[in-house]
Amino acid sequence: MAAGRAACLGNAVAGISRTSPAGDSQSHRHPRPARLPVHFGSDSRAEVPFLFDLLRNGEPVRVSGRIDRLVVDDSKVLVVDYKSDAKAPRSVADVPRNYITQIGLYALVAGQLFPGRKVEAAILWTELESLMNLPAGLMEAARADFTLR
Repeated sequence: MAAGRAACLGNAVAGISRTSPAGDSQSHRHPRPARLPVHFGSDSRAEVPFLFDLLRNGEPVRVSGRIDRLVVDDSKVLVVDYKSDAKAPRSVADVPRNYITQIGLYALVAGQLFPGRKVEAAILWTELESLMNLPAGLMEAARADFTLR
């Protein structure tokens, strides 16, 4: 069942608009920093929607959302979440836990959409136009309470 959902969502990824829909009350700024051109090239997708049924600590939950940016190549997927905090954390250790959990779930989703590819994650702090890569172990720990149904 999860494979069918992943295939369906994978097909949807191919047609995703690279801009926010008009009138979206939670539209993000779409920064295009000159020093990060690969993140905005033809192998990337913006505002990728998803809907998955998961178990959290054994209890069923439905998780839906939009991944701000996915950068996909033959061997890996990079999940990028935009954060517009006026003061970005100086280190990964200072990133709020809810951000880490959110991006960990996005990484779980990306792994289902693109099976067999390594999944990496990062936060793009929009005020600084600064990309903060998140360690794989941190992402695994963030999603440890969740499993696919």
